[in-house]
Amino acid sequence: MSAKHIFTKIFQETRPLDCLLFVLIFVGAIYIMQDSMRASGDKITVHAEDNVYEFSLREDGIQRVKGHFGETVIEIKGGRAHIISSPCKNKTCIRQGFGKTLVCLPNKVMVHVEDSEGYDAVAQ
Repeated sequence: MSAKHIFTKIFQETRPLDCLLFVLIFVGAIYIMQDSMRASGDKITVHAEDNVYEFSLREDGIQRVKGHFGETVIEIKGGRAHIISSPCKNKTCIRQGFGKTLVCLPNKVMVHVEDSEGYDAVAQ
């Protein structure tokens, strides 16, 4: 069976309510993803090597933590945090951007957004 034949069969058997259901699921998934990507909290907890650091998200600035291979630099700006520099090879942690959880696996650094009561952004 060719791909063209499969798609033709799917479109012939699809009813309007199927399309509506698909669109609603798709829109709901995008909404949930956007909401979960939004970091809300007032502090970050950073686990690096065997140390745990806490920094306020209310004050913009640069924070440096020592990881397994060297220093990871975290920028706090506008109540959000992101990694701007790390000694790892692939720099995936830098490309994560702003988020609730940021991880640099090679350097063994994890940043997590929380609120003062100890709840993370997901538990709220």
